[in-house]
Amino acid sequence: MHNRSRLGNALTYYTQLNKYLLNVSVLNAEISSDALVIKETIAYCNFLQGKEGEGD
Repeated sequence: MHNRSRLGNALTYYTQLNKYLLNVSVLNAEISSDALVIKETIAYCNFLQGKEGEGD
């Protein structure tokens, strides 16, 4: 049972970490004044969120 608790804690930690890291892309798009950078950053963020949703 102890291993399940450790696994659950690890999954929670990495799920939260992934959310924070995905938000970095959004922040980059928000602070940029370059339209191409914004467009490519948003596309990359959407790609990462899609991968996260698929679990890959």
